[in-house]
Order: sequence, then structure tokens, then C-alpha cells
Amino acid sequence: MPFTQDISATYRGPGKVVRRLVSGAPREDRALAILMGACVILFIARWPALARQAHLEGQELNMLLGGTLMATIFFAPLLFYALSLVAHGIARLLRGQGPSYYARVSLFWSL
Repeated sequence: MPFTQDISATYRGPGKVVRRLVSGAPREDRALAILMGACVILFIARWPALARQAHLEGQELNMLLGGTLMATIFFAPLLFYALSLVAHGIARLLRGQGPSYYARVSLFWSL
């Protein structure tokens, strides 16, 4: 199913969509693609605020965009992988079952 249909189906039943995403063999490439897509959307969403900040403070827009690009595309995925590991650990402490792949896909899809 295309991601656009998955997004609309998530509003009706998020659990069903995540279960379908994790069904089958664990595919780390799919999890990474979902995460990178979310990070690109987060980066693009920051453009208007950065343009306003550059205009009001007299800063260079390209410098602000470069710093935000570095943070959202290169550092944020590392942070989200660490966060999914922590979430998996907390779930294990609360007697949760399932591999850490499920925690990663659930967190990445929620972005």
C-alpha cells in the first residue's frame, strides 16, 4: 500500500497500519526510509520559521538552513534510534514482548 494511503488509514486505525508495517521479516531499510522521510518533512517544515528569523535578526538564511539540515537529516535519526531503544527497554521493563524492530517502526511511523 502506498504511504499516502497508509497516512490516511492511520487516522482510522493506527494499530492496524503499524501491525501491517511490521508484518513479515524485519526490514531495517523500510524503517530507515520512514525515518528519513519524516526527517525531510521536519526539515521542510522549519523553512518558514528560519526565513522569518533570518529576516528579523539580519542573519544569513543559508547558514540557518545548513545548520537545520545538519541537525534534522544527520543527527536527528541517531537521536530517534536511541529514543526507540529506550522505549523498547521501558516496554521490556513493563513486561512487553516483541523485538526492538517493532518499537523502531512504531516510533518512526508516528513521526
